[in-house]
Amino acid sequence: MRVRWSPEAREALEEIRLGLQEISDTLAEQWVRRIYERAESLSRLPWRGHVVSHGGTDEVRQVWEGPYRIVYMVLDETVAVVTVLHGSRLLHL
Repeated sequence: MRVRWSPEAREALEEIRLGLQEISDTLAEQWVRRIYERAESLSRLPWRGHVVSHGGTDEVRQVWEGPYRIVYMVLDETVAVVTVLHGSRLLHL
């Protein structure tokens, strides 16, 4: 399967990078790389994530990388990354 990032997900990842850069450039790069790699690994096992119960459908799933939620949908032969957010933030779909 192919992993595609929505514009919102790319923007969210960039916001995470910018926020962490205030602490450390190295830390920011490490976390962004880890999040990206976790999302890309969904191409091999897309159904492993947990269903997001308040998503209204079984198609919305999530995996975690540390404190960050990677929210995605499996659509035909594509894993569509919807957004990435810190676990302390509420998900609005």
